[in-house]
Amino acid sequence: MRGPQGPGRIAFEEFRVGASRRRFFILDGVLDTAAARTIHTHFSQLPMTLSDSDRPDTRHVRHLKHEFDRAEWDTHPALLLLTGAARAFLRERRIACGSIYRIYANFNLHGDFQFAHEDGEGWTALAFINSRWEEDWAGELTLYPGGASSHAVCVAPQPGRMVVFDGMIRHRGGSPSKLCTDARISLAIKFVPADPPKRARGTSSIRARTPH
Repeated sequence: MRGPQGPGRIAFEEFRVGASRRRFFILDGVLDTAAARTIHTHFSQLPMTLSDSDRPDTRHVRHLKHEFDRAEWDTHPALLLLTGAARAFLRERRIACGSIYRIYANFNLHGDFQFAHEDGEGWTALAFINSRWEEDWAGELTLYPGGASSHAVCVAPQPGRMVVFDGMIRHRGGSPSKLCTDARISLAIKFVPADPPKRARGTSSIRARTPH
């Protein structure tokens, strides 16, 4: 499914994958050219720590990241813009999700290795931060619709692009090829699952079976 395009509009494509039909979306036009350049320049200067890993069993393989403090979430102009875009899109698509629980930037260099993993229940928005990206620089986000042994779907980094996906879709971050001399920078925004609906007092959680 392809969403609307036009001046000032975010174009998107919707995909349903795997037996469970979990969804992910590719959004283009989240940032205009000027904003993408400004944000890329700023993120390139952020302090990084070699402190991130993909899974509990791969903690010996660390990746560069910058963790944003909660105090920055509502004051940092780039975070306000990108979290606002993610929230607005989820709301417009009537996708129930909870609040943001983590925001951090990934810095992937040629030679890095990323492991496949799930983020857990909830939704993730991954914004590509680089203001320029060439096809042969690789660095695609890879999603595995049916788990580790399934076929893969790859999403190429592009300026102004954001991928919004169900956190239970197994995926792998991409590392740039040796032709790329810059870090592949992305911003991960993690949402907790939506609160379950509250039952009225005195009602039972057991539903009567409908005869077939």
